[in-house]
Amino acid sequence: MDDAQRVRFWLAVVAVTILNLSFWLFSGTPSGGPINVRIAHASDATQFEYTGRLEIRFDRNVFEGKTRGEALPQSPFRMYPALEGEWVVHEIDTIAFEPNAPPPPGHRYHVMPVDGHPFFDNYAINRHRLPVLDYKPLRCRYIQLI
Repeated sequence: MDDAQRVRFWLAVVAVTILNLSFWLFSGTPSGGPINVRIAHASDATQFEYTGRLEIRFDRNVFEGKTRGEALPQSPFRMYPALEGEWVVHEIDTIAFEPNAPPPPGHRYHVMPVDGHPFFDNYAINRHRLPVLDYKPLRCRYIQLI
C-alpha cells in the first residue's frame, strides 16, 4: 500500500466511526415516547417462597415520587393465575408483590402487565422478560407401568 491508499483507508475508518457514534448517540427514544426499561433483577421461585414476596428491580428509577413501602392502588402488573395481594414500592427502582397468603404449590405464576395502565405511557418493558415462577413444583415419586 502506498501512502495515498493508507490515508484514504484511515479517512474511511474515521468517517465510518463518526457515523456509527452519531447514529448511536442520536437513535435514542424520540421525545415524548416511552423510555425503554429493562428488568435488572427479579426474584425466582425459591426467593419468592423464602421471603414471601416477588421483587422486580428495574435498571432505572421508575417510582420517583412514591413513598417507600407504599402500596400501589392500581398496579401496573398482575399475577396469573390470580393471587390476592398487593404491589408495594420498595425502592425508587423496585416493586414487590406481597401475597395475602402463601400461594398454593404446583403452579406456574406469570407476571403480566396491566393493559392500558398509565405506567406504560412513560415506560416500555419487554413483556417476555417479566418473571415466570414455578412455585413449589409437585414431584412424582415413581411411575408404575401396568
